[in-house]
Order: sequence, then C-alpha cells, then structure tokens
Amino acid sequence: MPQVPLCLPVWLLCRVKYSVNKDCQGYYNGGTPAIGYKVEKVRVGAATKNVLVIDEEFAPIVQRVFDMDLSGKGAKEIVNILNRESIETNRGKP
Repeated sequence: MPQVPLCLPVWLLCRVKYSVNKDCQGYYNGGTPAIGYKVEKVRVGAATKNVLVIDEEFAPIVQRVFDMDLSGKGAKEIVNILNRESIETNRGKP
C-alpha cells in the first residue's frame, strides 16, 4: 500500500484506501484497453466483472513493436513503419 500523508482528512484517507484495495483485485474498470489486450467478462459470485486478457490477433504486432524498440528504433520511427503498413489499432484506427 502506498504511503499517504497523515495530514489528509480521515474521509479522504478512507477513500484512498478503499480505491487502492478495490483496484488491487485485478478487475478492469473500463476505457479502451491498450493494444494487445481485450476485455473479457467473468463471473465472480453473482456479479460479472471485466478482466484484461491478451488479444492473440495483436500479440505479434506488440512483439514486433518491442523488438523494434530493443533494436534501437525510436517511437516516431516505429509509428511511421506501422502506419506505412496500414496496421490498425484495436479501435480500427491507423
């Protein structure tokens, strides 16, 4: 648990602690997942929760991006390469 200054109001400390504990359960809260991941719904008791899982369709692209980075290519160069090849994001955008 991260250190929180004790000068904060008690109500805020309780909210921070609740938020940290809730987020540490491993469930996905929403938004567009990063490329290489997709959201799957799982049953947890009576509730349905979202979790991130690897998207096998994008896994080779993500691996390639990491390989290009490790070989010394910069972010702008990597983006230019992917754009030239018309690689789309998981939202269908170039």
